[in-house]
Amino acid sequence: MATDLETRLAEEPDDRLVAALGGRLLTLDDFCRTRLIAALLHLDDLAVSTSQPRPATDPEGAAIIIEICINIARDRNGDWGVLYALTRAERSTGTVFPVF
Repeated sequence: MATDLETRLAEEPDDRLVAALGGRLLTLDDFCRTRLIAALLHLDDLAVSTSQPRPATDPEGAAIIIEICINIARDRNGDWGVLYALTRAERSTGTVFPVF
């Protein structure tokens, strides 16, 4: 099933739009990224709530989520706001993280 999905997604055009998030149009790639965030974070929540170790996942998934979260934080707080939050707690406004 995963192989079929991988093949099918690869055949979709780069500009394919998907209605999501209250009717907002997203590219298929962006839509898949939102689902990756939901799947991995909910997987972690489920593991924590059942006192189980988080299952191993492909590190690329976490890297994609980190990139998305950093970009959201940059959009909302600017580059210096993110830099201060990551490196200068004394200069941070405390509003940068969490991004969701």
